Amino acid sequence: MKLQIIPGESVGEYKLGMTYHKLIKTIQLENIAYKKIVLPTCIKIVTKNMVFLLVNNVIMQITVYGDFKGTFNDTIGIGSSLADVKEYIGDIKTGEYDIVPTYELRDISGICFELKDEDNCDEYKVPIDAISIYYP
Repeated sequence: MKLQIIPGESVGEYKLGMTYHKLIKTIQLENIAYKKIVLPTCIKIVTKNMVFLLVNNVIMQITVYGDFKGTFNDTIGIGSSLADVKEYIGDIKTGEYDIVPTYELRDISGICFELKDEDNCDEYKVPIDAISIYYP
């Protein structure tokens, strides 16, 4: 199933603000295997191609990766490049990050892109490895 990525809002039926119980119920109804990771300030629910970050039992961020087939704006998905983003969506800026560099859209908030770890000097040609949505 191809899920639509909507910045600052949702990935398919998974919406920012969804409660932990509704998320788990939805995942279980779809027979999706998941792992729960409890951290001091949040909970992560990890599936084979999505990570849900929950704070106070509410989804605050959704990250897609791996074999995730959905797209943003019907064009940008895992494996696309920043060159594709610039061509089809608009200008990019470097986002905030702790460990891995992220790239955000200049004119659309609530979404960022992480690139595959490659030794390619031209970041615009490196495939997108993960896409995250969050509250702007």
